[in-house]
Amino acid sequence: MNIILTSFLFGIFGGMIRASTLFLELWKLKRWSKWGMIVTGITLLAAGGLGGIIFDISWIFSLLGGYAAMDLLGSISKAFKKKKIKIE
Repeated sequence: MNIILTSFLFGIFGGMIRASTLFLELWKLKRWSKWGMIVTGITLLAAGGLGGIIFDISWIFSLLGGYAAMDLLGSISKAFKKKKIKIE
């Protein structure tokens, strides 16, 4: 249980690094919303923790897994923003 908790925490740390770059980018564009950032931050940190658990080879891979999970979610959201989805 201790190994899973350690990899989860390193994944969260990697996710926090990616989330901080995202929040700084939004702050520069003046698109800052307090509640939107809180919800986004909680979601992204949970994804970072799960990415850390998946890449549980060493602490470095857990850190990179958390960062990669955050980057993957960002890429998915950008892909859906560019295309309009039509449901018939």
